[in-house]
Amino acid sequence: MGDSIIKDIKPWEMSQQLNDTQVTRNLFLGASSLDMLVGYHIPPKMKQANVYLLHAGTNGLSTDDGPIDTANRIIDTAKSLKSDENEVIVSGLCQRGDEWNERAIEVNGELEKMCVELNFPFCKNDNINPTTHLNNSKLHLNTKGSRLLQKKFSKFLKF
Repeated sequence: MGDSIIKDIKPWEMSQQLNDTQVTRNLFLGASSLDMLVGYHIPPKMKQANVYLLHAGTNGLSTDDGPIDTANRIIDTAKSLKSDENEVIVSGLCQRGDEWNERAIEVNGELEKMCVELNFPFCKNDNINPTTHLNNSKLHLNTKGSRLLQKKFSKFLKF
C-alpha cells in the first residue's frame, strides 16, 4: 500500500514473480504519512494480509514536520498493521530530483534506525536514481524507475 509513487507497480506481475502468491495494491494518491496513519491503512488492514509493504511519506516532505515526525508516523502506521499473524515491511522513500531530496534521505535514515529497533524489515530503495528513474516532475517514477521499484519489492518479498 502506498502513495502515487507505487501507481505503476503491477501486482499481477509481482504475483507471477512470487510463484502466484496473491498480490494486491492499495493506492492512495496524494496521501501523506499522516493520512496513512489516521485512516487510509484501515481498508487494507481489514483484508488481513500475510504481508504488508508500506510505502508512504513522500507527500509530507514539504510540510513543516521534520524527518523524525514523518518517520514516526510511518512507523506508527506499520505498528497499527502489525499482528502476530503477519509481517509488515517498511519501504524507504525514493530519492527525488527536487529541493526535498535531502529531507527524503533524512527520513530514510530515521526510518531505518526505527525499523532496526522495532524489528520491522526495511526495504531500501537505493536502486532508484533521481537523474535516470524519475519523470519530469522530479518526484514520480518514470517507466524504468517503476520497473526497478517493482523488482526491488518482489525481491524483498521473497524473504
